[in-house]
Amino acid sequence: MGLHRLAPKTAWLHGNRSQGEKTPVDHVKYRPDIDGLRAIAVLSVVAFHAFPKVLKGGFVGVDIFFVISGFLISSIILSGLEHQRFSFIEFYSRRIRRIFPALLTVLTASLALGWFVLLAEEYQQLGKHVAGGAAFVSNLVLWGESGYFDNDAETKPLLHLWSLGIEEQFYIVWPLLLWLAWRLRFSALWSCLLLAALSFGWNMALYRSDPVADFYSPLTRFWELLAGALLAYRTLVHAEPLPVVLGRYVGRQWTALALNRYRTGLSIAGLLFIVLAVVITKQKHFPGQWAVLSVWGAVMLISAGPTAWANRRVLSRSLLVWIGLISFPLYLWHWPILSFLRIIEGDTPDEMQRLAAICLTFILAWLTYRGVERPLRFGGRIRRKTFLLLASVTLLGIGGWLILQQAGLPSRSAARPDAMLEGDIGHTTYHRYVSGKYHPCQPDALFAKAMRWDGYVRCLQSQADRPVDVALIGDSHAEHLFLSVAEQLPSKNVAFYIRAEPPFVDSPAFAGIYEHVLASPSIKQVILTMYWAKRIGQLPAEVSMEKEMRKTIDALVSHGKSVFLTDDNPLFPFDPMKCKVRRVFLSSQQCEMPRELFDRQTVVYGELLAKLQQDPAVHLIETAKVFCNSVSCAMNRGTELLFRDRHHLNINGSKYLGEQIAPVLKANFD
Repeated sequence: MGLHRLAPKTAWLHGNRSQGEKTPVDHVKYRPDIDGLRAIAVLSVVAFHAFPKVLKGGFVGVDIFFVISGFLISSIILSGLEHQRFSFIEFYSRRIRRIFPALLTVLTASLALGWFVLLAEEYQQLGKHVAGGAAFVSNLVLWGESGYFDNDAETKPLLHLWSLGIEEQFYIVWPLLLWLAWRLRFSALWSCLLLAALSFGWNMALYRSDPVADFYSPLTRFWELLAGALLAYRTLVHAEPLPVVLGRYVGRQWTALALNRYRTGLSIAGLLFIVLAVVITKQKHFPGQWAVLSVWGAVMLISAGPTAWANRRVLSRSLLVWIGLISFPLYLWHWPILSFLRIIEGDTPDEMQRLAAICLTFILAWLTYRGVERPLRFGGRIRRKTFLLLASVTLLGIGGWLILQQAGLPSRSAARPDAMLEGDIGHTTYHRYVSGKYHPCQPDALFAKAMRWDGYVRCLQSQADRPVDVALIGDSHAEHLFLSVAEQLPSKNVAFYIRAEPPFVDSPAFAGIYEHVLASPSIKQVILTMYWAKRIGQLPAEVSMEKEMRKTIDALVSHGKSVFLTDDNPLFPFDPMKCKVRRVFLSSQQCEMPRELFDRQTVVYGELLAKLQQDPAVHLIETAKVFCNSVSCAMNRGTELLFRDRHHLNINGSKYLGEQIAPVLKANFD
């Protein structure tokens, strides 16, 4: 499916150029410094995932990958179109041979290991992620299931495929857009600039209001790949450094020494930008403006050229070049290994275990590169290899989808371990139980719109067809408290209203909720609760939790509501699975943590609750003491598990909490 056009081959990219000037190259020359930059990127990501407290900004390595990928692939597309030799079939065939061998290996290995160690619900989710990874929509799948109801990121072995999804979505759209621009003689430069500006603008619009969408959406990430595309355009049209190009317009001549100094300065600055990004970039509200550091650093390093000092003396070192060559399988392998280790241990692995995991990652990456990727990517029988790879990944994706449909194949022996404690695990079971027992809220149109979020209706009430008496407002901790309160107050209609942020009266996310609650004369009591430590940590520096909570309390009291606050249950440092079952390969079982650990957790919010409780209109419902004594805090009560994850109660736990706080509820609400 070649694209041919009877037009001067330099007309599209170059406009009117003199006959003596160079035409663009027909291919992208190999640059060892770019492999070195790949190594910096992948090492940053691996180090961040293995030791997040050491390299807090290492995740920006993915953004460096986006720039490199945008540069290399756009160079191929632009050069092919300019020389009238671009073929969609050839382009995607090369992408398949580049991506599919290592991806197929890692997906297959993940399913195989998951068969032996994952419980049914976990294997079901893995099947969904395999299907999403095979279809290159992992970012959309993860976006759809993100939030505090979801299980920990560390227990998703294919979480890292979100970045591959964004890349491949870009390369489905980008060649077609460039081809259309070429056919219509629309400037390639302006095409890149316009799309990059729109993508970056959308990123800046969402990074505070909807950080999950900003992280996973391809539309907010494409500007990073387009930064590489713009660099590819400049490199193809003007092989000289940018100052030389600009110098033509002012009549300035650059000497070889001056050019060398410019390249050296550019490469050193680029390296410093990346180091700065790795050191200071924050996960909160990312990408936002923070991604500019790593993206701009990568652009400067690539633009400096292979002879620049940092590129030649640092990035072109043989060890970094070797790591760069295996960077793709290294990236694919590292997270499943760390994640499965975390699942098997039921806790964060110790440093030696993580170091061993990284060593295993390098071994598997090298074996994959030498034994799988190179033989399938290069050599003869290209069409046969491409077809077999495409068919294999498609079949694997179908297999993942079937595992999803079959509920994780619960007949597997690993899905039926000897249970040490009884109790459900996971939000799905909890939500199904609560939704089946209680009733959807019946709000007005504005409130109904406010309540719909991420595919769930975030409001249930204990009794149908009657006004609400008691309102729980907060985050997911309000949901697990709902069952406690509803069961102990059978004569009251209890409802919960939740969002993934603090329940401030001025919050846009809670606007419809408070408008409904404040205007409802039947609602006499309001319980405000949240995951205090997390929500305090998420607040911008300029926002005061105490000030916003006082404003919220004052608004409720002024409308005749009685206000109740709760403290919080423990955040355990291990997974409930480690308490509930003795999993295959699991080293030990653990159900308790020292009380002193919980006391350190309460330091974050204990003083705040004490200050708020000084208001005579505010009452405190103590829940922590239900799970903690003077020595320890426990996930269980005898043979009954009380938690569905590290800090959310399951059905048993919520009912047990209700029983323990029943005297307080009945004294204040009946």
